[in-house]
Amino acid sequence: MYEGNKDYEKFLRDRITKLRIEKNLSERQLSFELWHCEGYINKITSGYTLPSIKEFVYICEYFGLTPKEFFDEEMEYPILMQKAIKELNGLDESSILLIIGFINKLKNK
Repeated sequence: MYEGNKDYEKFLRDRITKLRIEKNLSERQLSFELWHCEGYINKITSGYTLPSIKEFVYICEYFGLTPKEFFDEEMEYPILMQKAIKELNGLDESSILLIIGFINKLKNK
């Protein structure tokens, strides 16, 4: 195994932890939500094991993310971003442009 895999494994563990905390779930609760034994998520986040591709897709679906969004390092709060995008979908163009202007002002502070 080449060393680059270690970075992705750590990112996967850290991202699951961050998403779990963002949803205010314990490792045990998330394990049960994914229909696994209570230590399933702990085994992943502690580096003992990795989820299969199928299980990884289930984890993404649980958090409402695509695999691409899951691995997007620039998206710091993916669950909140998905929620914001869903809210924007119901707005007209002028409202969206107004919000974008507001976001730009916030970023320039």
